[in-house]
Amino acid sequence: MYSKVGNYQRKVYIAGVGCTRFCDILDTPGVTGVTEGELFAQAAIDAMEDAGIKAKDINALIHGQLWSAIESDYLTCGAQMNKWVGMNGKPSMHHDEGCATGYVSVELAAQMVASGKYDIVLAGGVECANSHPIEGKPAHMRRPMGADAMAMGPMLDENVYTRHFGGRMGMDAFPSQYRLRNGLSIEEMDDTLNAIQIAARRNSAGNPRAYFQEDLETFAKKLGMSDMNKFMKSVFNPKVSEYIRKFGMELRTEGAAAAIVCSEEVAKSLKKMPIEILACTGATAEMGTPNVEEITTKEAIEELYAITGLCGDDIDLLMTNDFRIPSQLLTAEIAGYYPEGEGWKCFLNGDSAYDGRKPININGGRCAFGHAYAASGLADVFETVKQMRGESEGHQLPVPPKTVLVRGFGGGQNATAMILKA
Repeated sequence: MYSKVGNYQRKVYIAGVGCTRFCDILDTPGVTGVTEGELFAQAAIDAMEDAGIKAKDINALIHGQLWSAIESDYLTCGAQMNKWVGMNGKPSMHHDEGCATGYVSVELAAQMVASGKYDIVLAGGVECANSHPIEGKPAHMRRPMGADAMAMGPMLDENVYTRHFGGRMGMDAFPSQYRLRNGLSIEEMDDTLNAIQIAARRNSAGNPRAYFQEDLETFAKKLGMSDMNKFMKSVFNPKVSEYIRKFGMELRTEGAAAAIVCSEEVAKSLKKMPIEILACTGATAEMGTPNVEEITTKEAIEELYAITGLCGDDIDLLMTNDFRIPSQLLTAEIAGYYPEGEGWKCFLNGDSAYDGRKPININGGRCAFGHAYAASGLADVFETVKQMRGESEGHQLPVPPKTVLVRGFGGGQNATAMILKA
């Protein structure tokens, strides 16, 4: 029997969003001593205020966190967060899809509302990825994340066969294949990836919630370098693999983000312009699958376009989880946002920057805004909603985008895709 994926049974909207700054809580003034519960509550309450609702109005809570046992020293995460946001007695769900968690949170909330069971669902994610609790001490007393905790990382893998995604082999697979497929020299590929890095830092500069609030040109001048080509290939930005350099790797941070997802009837009664979740799709393949990111991203986006009837020409802004900087190039071409085989030229032309022809990751993405795992996808949704309303505190696009594609990826490995419509 053949089954197909359909669309929602009723319209679903995002009515409010919230996001903390992505930072290191052990050494950031004003945040030191804050627990993950307080971070989650800040983002959730900001989302409620943005929507103009109270905790008592919400039917259910979805909580995402990747390393709860390591970072938080507890397993019943959903119940803990219910308490912090004033939702004791309401149903809650905890889930973990690695770096894709925040994107999946939105999809789960959308499905719950679209089914008709709930009218308002809070989707939130939090991560304290650079620190963890001191044994026997209160939750606000933490120490830097040590090698003892990081050793838990291999649990992401299926432990029988060689992993293709992890390590240098996995990092270089796409840029190597892309270069050979399109006839680029190694230098041209290096220049392309450096251009993506420069644009990402330009996009995060001035964003009060971003980890890096300074562009790379300013940073280079402080180090006495004015030639950006030389700076990007200097000891300040060394290669960590054959193709990827330091600035092109995820910036692990700590933070939280949240969104209020609701029915059309509720959305019409609230104070802010609601943003419709037109559709969400997903695809999963085990981490050891060769070309896993390309395979799953292509599957998710093709299904998304089939459901919505849209194509790359309809997209005003692309947001994509890029904990490795080549992901921007991969997603942009698969989505038809940039021409296939020509995307590298778009990046060299500066098209992905906030003032470029077709911006990508207007908040800076994982290598500049920061990567707080389960919160990252919701941080992208936060920025998207703010851009669509003309309310961004970073680089607001002159013409607010009407149709945005948000692609998630992570978790050994899940790819998600959603269309948000103003």
